[in-house]
Amino acid sequence: MTTDFVVLGERRDDPSQLLLRGDDGDFYAYDLATGHVSAIKVDAAWAVDPPPRAPAGTRPEPRPDDRALE
Repeated sequence: MTTDFVVLGERRDDPSQLLLRGDDGDFYAYDLATGHVSAIKVDAAWAVDPPPRAPAGTRPEPRPDDRALE
């Protein structure tokens, strides 16, 4: 079972639903109200946040492969 997640974005029509990527590489929806996590297929209903900007002179942390979101 996946135990580590990265938050990638939120559902466009319900920002209380977060888009997660597990350490297994799969995508999940996290419901803030209930705490429920469920496996999903990412589609256009999800808004992906831009990667954070690294401070000058440093390299950004690697981000999960975003090609799976296309």
